[in-house]
Amino acid sequence: MPYSQGKFCFPLEVKEIRKGDIIVVKPTSVKSNGVQLVLPSLSLISESCNRKIDSLIWVDGVRIHGNEEIIFDGGKFKVQGKIKVESPEFLPGYILKKLLDDKEILINSLQVDGIPIVSIENFPLIYIKRDTNSCLKIHVNSVNNPILELASLSLYYYISSEYSEEI
Repeated sequence: MPYSQGKFCFPLEVKEIRKGDIIVVKPTSVKSNGVQLVLPSLSLISESCNRKIDSLIWVDGVRIHGNEEIIFDGGKFKVQGKIKVESPEFLPGYILKKLLDDKEILINSLQVDGIPIVSIENFPLIYIKRDTNSCLKIHVNSVNNPILELASLSLYYYISSEYSEEI
């Protein structure tokens, strides 16, 4: 839970994620231009954002180191429907659901070899899988876009002790 200050973006305002940025995992309260706001999960604290944070805040989030690897599988099939959070403790999944429910999403495969974290119409969207070296990898069964990237990177909060110790 790093202390932070600077600037923030709401999830749909994020254009890119850079080293040193913080992805909000649990909602947090901030003051911006004298107004108290709640940043939802998947908000970004970054100097590339436009909204100023008035004071130092405590954030449950993931600080991007720059060496995180998210594997985007690409997209072949159009799927539209409800997002399902397969892992209930994954709070950012509920914001993802609010943002992407009933939106058309390209997915690469109707089935994957891994553990689904978030799915759309029973097709895995974000999942984790061990590679040939037994390292845990985060996959997105779709094309790269900022919302899916935010959600995938926020998984590090839950699966990596390196991020838990820092926060």
